[in-house]
Amino acid sequence: MSLSGGPSSLHLATMAAAGAAVVALTACQTDYVSRRILAPDRLQHKRHSEYRYRWSSALEKVKIQLQYYCAGSTQDGMVAENVEVLGTNLLDSEDELKELVEKLVNWNKKGNDNAEKGRSPVRVGKIGTDPKMKEYASTCNELYVWLYQGAGTIYQVPLQAFGRVLADAMDRKITNTTFSFVADASSGVASRLVVDLIEATKDSTVAVVPEPLWMVFFAVIAEQNLVDQAMLERILFGLCRLEATAAIAKASAASNTSSPSEITTVVMTLPGQSTASLLLPLLQKVFPDDRH
Repeated sequence: MSLSGGPSSLHLATMAAAGAAVVALTACQTDYVSRRILAPDRLQHKRHSEYRYRWSSALEKVKIQLQYYCAGSTQDGMVAENVEVLGTNLLDSEDELKELVEKLVNWNKKGNDNAEKGRSPVRVGKIGTDPKMKEYASTCNELYVWLYQGAGTIYQVPLQAFGRVLADAMDRKITNTTFSFVADASSGVASRLVVDLIEATKDSTVAVVPEPLWMVFFAVIAEQNLVDQAMLERILFGLCRLEATAAIAKASAASNTSSPSEITTVVMTLPGQSTASLLLPLLQKVFPDDRH
């Protein structure tokens, strides 16, 4: 018996068999099928592996979005490495960190010429290690935080040293601002609704920080215990207060009626449901008198 069409028919049959195998394999990987063919321990292990994969994918997506944003939303969405290096100010000495923190903490202080010169407030960007530091054996595993001022100035500072200096400075600063942290279990729908309602009411006493991306990196650091718990809390305190300073400056500039001192509430929505279980306990401990 011979096959009609010769090799082409055999090729089609092979492709059909391969396609059927792919479909069957995909179906077996679904949770619906897994619940019926896997033992409970194997099913739990499979779900845990899938969760870790989705978490890693989501984190990588956030990194790309952050690069896109910090690049000024250019078409290709990426910053050329040499351009980013040239625009980055690496500050690592105690004196440099104290000088930077002094400028950040007293952003709206009378006599500070930031507003007059049209400078935008500094926002917290990403947190992580710096591959470019790998040639220095003693610092290749150092965690850094990148601070962005407008589209042209980037500060790169050691996370723990900067967090300590920043938290100490924020402790000494008197403020009438209250935080309201919003965790969302509806895939961001409720958080966006809250932000939209606040913006629609044009309340001159409220500033909003919607889903700060650095909190995703911070949640990973907390999950993997990369920083001592006490230091982690100090860093979170300082960075949240710094975000509040930037949000208040932005809200005050956008309003014709409110001054920074009139903004008494900063609403901060947490970035995604997966970070809430890691961030909320820390936030409740660091800001026990604020709203969560």
